[in-house]
Amino acid sequence: MKWLYRIISLAFAAFFLIPLVWMLVVSIKKEGMKITSVVDWFTPPYSLAVYNEVIMDTKLVLWSWNSLFVAALVTLFTVIIAAMAGFVLSKIPFRYKTFIFLFVLSGLLIPGEAILIPLYQLAKEMGILNSYFGLILPALASPIAIIVLKSFFDGCLMICWKACR
Repeated sequence: MKWLYRIISLAFAAFFLIPLVWMLVVSIKKEGMKITSVVDWFTPPYSLAVYNEVIMDTKLVLWSWNSLFVAALVTLFTVIIAAMAGFVLSKIPFRYKTFIFLFVLSGLLIPGEAILIPLYQLAKEMGILNSYFGLILPALASPIAIIVLKSFFDGCLMICWKACR
């Protein structure tokens, strides 16, 4: 029975890996070469000229840097903001705490696609289109991050927080 599971696992692995191998092989083939059978995948000539062209003739390095920069800042600021909100909702007693938590929770009910156009219009009115700020600011409102961090702080004992003081 164990051999049957292994054969099925290998079949699934091949099913998912063959397109990746095909993509890699096609990317290093010379432009305009026909691939009519599986044997043609592995026959020379190979060339990395396409990769050189993509790296040298486009702004790929700049685009990658922009993506890394925006992702790092969004992650950093989202964690900071969500940690503060999650801590307050978890440990500090105040009126309407449950209502505010339910309000944050209701933010999960709104699909991201439903707020794209209003966010675009707001960014246009604020004059932050085509800027880092216009990419980072809308991504900071993350109800899922607040909920996850609130549940984390709920699991921490208040004695631990008082010992930190």
